[in-house]
Amino acid sequence: MSTSYLKKLVTEAPILLLVGFACLAATSAFRFVVIPGYLQIYTHKKEYKHYQDLISSESGYQEIKLKITGKIDTLSGRIAPETEQKKTATDLSGYLEELIAVGRKADIRFVRMQPQEESTTQDYRLNPVMLALTTTYHELGQFITELEKLPNLFRVDRLALSASRSGKCDVKLLVTCLIPKGADE
Repeated sequence: MSTSYLKKLVTEAPILLLVGFACLAATSAFRFVVIPGYLQIYTHKKEYKHYQDLISSESGYQEIKLKITGKIDTLSGRIAPETEQKKTATDLSGYLEELIAVGRKADIRFVRMQPQEESTTQDYRLNPVMLALTTTYHELGQFITELEKLPNLFRVDRLALSASRSGKCDVKLLVTCLIPKGADE
């Protein structure tokens, strides 16, 4: 009698395992897809109802206008530093000054800045500058991170470094200044 139960269990085990995995997958899908989707729909319906109430009330338009102007002011505050940086650098010397300012923030010691041959694209003049630096790995990382935060001004093209026993490293870095055509004309 027990052998028949074992045989039956062995033949039905793959099916039971498959059904178990299907139940687990359905439960996971319900938990991670259906419930968050429902909550998002509920939140959006609530927000929609709130705006309908605002529009139908007398002072609702004023409140909506205040919210929109507040958002515009917030976005203008985020955009303003980016446009100020664009305005300060209009030619290669301005870009090099900006590069030096970024280097000072990261405690970089410039040994030499050597401009390379200029090239052009449809929208930009590309002015590569070979930088020779003496710094630490950490300061170099900060410097490159700050340059990468300015993708419309600079592009880091090549990096070569040699380390010394004192913890400093000699770095050669090729940075391309992206100067918009007509910016210095």
